[in-house]
Amino acid sequence: MVLCNHHGRNAGHFALGIGKAAGAPLTLIPEEFAERVVSFKEVADILEGSVIKKTFDEKDHGVAVLLKAFQGRLDMNELESLGRSKAMRPEE
Repeated sequence: MVLCNHHGRNAGHFALGIGKAAGAPLTLIPEEFAERVVSFKEVADILEGSVIKKTFDEKDHGVAVLLKAFQGRLDMNELESLGRSKAMRPEE
């Protein structure tokens, strides 16, 4: 799966147009989540669901478009804890 990061800030309609033109099965825009903080897990679950659907369609490729505005809406505490948990894991 190719993940495209669109730099349109809050122009969700522009990202939807890009997704449609690219034939992307998934375009995520912050407007879909109202005015709340979005968890990284929630976004990852949505991406994972899209990958699973593509797998059932017997396709080994896909495109997901995410608007750059997500960067300011993600739960930073959650992201920091993910970084700490990774750093705390022993090397394999």
